[in-house]
Amino acid sequence: MKTLKIFYDFLRIVKGLFYSIKFNLRFLVSLLNKKKVLIFQFHSASQLIHIEDLINAIQRDLIDFEIFFSTYSKEFNAVKKIFPKIEIFPLESIPWIIFYKIVYGLDQRMYFPFTNFFGKRIVGFHGQPTKGNSFKNVNRLFVDSYFAYGPAMIDEIHRSMLTTSILLKKIGQCKTDKIFNSKQKRFDKSKIKNILIAPSFEICSLFKIYEEQIINTNYNEIKYNITFLPHPSFYNELDEMDDFFRNTVNKENWKSIIKLLNNFNNVKFPVNLNERSRIELNNFDLIITDYSGITFESIYYNIPFGFVDCEPHSSNYFNIKYNVDPELFSNNFIISAGRKYGVVFCDWNKFIQELPSIDSIVKENDYDFEYLQKNLLYNRGNAIKTTLNEFKKV
Repeated sequence: MKTLKIFYDFLRIVKGLFYSIKFNLRFLVSLLNKKKVLIFQFHSASQLIHIEDLINAIQRDLIDFEIFFSTYSKEFNAVKKIFPKIEIFPLESIPWIIFYKIVYGLDQRMYFPFTNFFGKRIVGFHGQPTKGNSFKNVNRLFVDSYFAYGPAMIDEIHRSMLTTSILLKKIGQCKTDKIFNSKQKRFDKSKIKNILIAPSFEICSLFKIYEEQIINTNYNEIKYNITFLPHPSFYNELDEMDDFFRNTVNKENWKSIIKLLNNFNNVKFPVNLNERSRIELNNFDLIITDYSGITFESIYYNIPFGFVDCEPHSSNYFNIKYNVDPELFSNNFIISAGRKYGVVFCDWNKFIQELPSIDSIVKENDYDFEYLQKNLLYNRGNAIKTTLNEFKKV
């Protein structure tokens, strides 16, 4: 097995070197034509949702920039469906790329070019650092700056990395601009009608822990409309090499359950990613999760949120996978996905039992959305403009 892994790694290096020669020549031509090469690198096509609006703004306002993508080959087709005209090259080539103006990575663990003779290497992230995992394996080598979302993110970077020396820029989260710039008033409702159930993934998700309770719930007795919003990874093939993914639920082993739930008139469960993408958060009056960062999006919309406890997540799994003190799961705003600011139910059945009184339960909870938003985001509504200004400086 070890020999096979060494051989596989060798083939990846060869592949990377081959494509780096090809694309370095391509980028050199752009450089000679006074075009600025901007490379977005990411692990999955699903991460593009975090920069889709930013890319559209670059194509509209920064005409001297030429955009390229770098990701795993298996993601090429999915990426092409979203941005069919943008060239893609394999992620393995990134370390040897030379003639670029900006390489912007959506994950702080990614490799970046060894050299920065002509530009800058930037970490842009793809979501708030919930669960304490996001900054455990930061690639500090060959990175020139980090674009932080807000004060809470910077605090977590300093806490988890035990350093204040890296170059952090106060940017904001581009994905949220459309929320704050929308003419539609964000939510401040007193009457709940539509509830979103949006769990995280892995072996301690709400779906995994309470599968039987979810199946046995009589949704006909519930007066609310219930929509389930699985994590995007729910629709992917299970990663047999990862202990935390191998035994969880996904669309294949939940086929019959999805069908069962969709038979109820007041329940909706998207059967694929395309259906999932059409679900808009601002159509809901309450968002329930286990430990997903979707709560931060509910904060941006002023939508009340709550949690269903999923033991053994906080007492065991949380510590094993992320090497974080379980106490932080209760006390740390960013790691706990805002847990102490929401309503918490001890299990799925308790949540269902409390639904008849959910209006009063939510009213009693003090959701200080303005305070939470300021803690999460710089430049609310202007993160894209701030990012473009930083790009122009390079």
